[in-house]
Amino acid sequence: MKFLREPRFFLLKMLVIYLVGKVCILYFNDSEFSLVAELWATLGIAIFFILMLAIACAIPAESYDSSPLPVQDSVLKRIKQSMYYNIVDGHRGLFNEPDIRFEENKVRLTYTKIESPEEAIIKIDAYILVLEEVNTSVGDKYIEELQKMRAEAQYMMLNPVEHTVHL
Repeated sequence: MKFLREPRFFLLKMLVIYLVGKVCILYFNDSEFSLVAELWATLGIAIFFILMLAIACAIPAESYDSSPLPVQDSVLKRIKQSMYYNIVDGHRGLFNEPDIRFEENKVRLTYTKIESPEEAIIKIDAYILVLEEVNTSVGDKYIEELQKMRAEAQYMMLNPVEHTVHL
């Protein structure tokens, strides 16, 4: 049921609350009502709100990033852009972005270990706190990746790690 926390289901949840509330009010006031008519009215309201949402998305307040609607995607995108750490399969530790070289018609990647695992842990913990506040399923998946990176950084603090890895 984590998908219900996504922002795109906000309108659906509000419409269900509206429909249940309206039916309860009409029922307890002994008013005549038709469930089909109420569903059509709710559908009309939904179409109106979807149009208003589309207009709100199309008109940014100051800049594109200032719109309140894509905040979760914007936060996740910025965090992913600022993370320069990699986990290399088959090797323990965290590594910087690879140096790419072409040797003998082959692509050669050279990873170097990060200089400060303590700094990486602090940065990763801060990103995890931000993503927990965003509270989306996409953010939860990225939190799992960040926790793996944190575990590798902790491993680096306690154990020696290869300085460079050539792939």
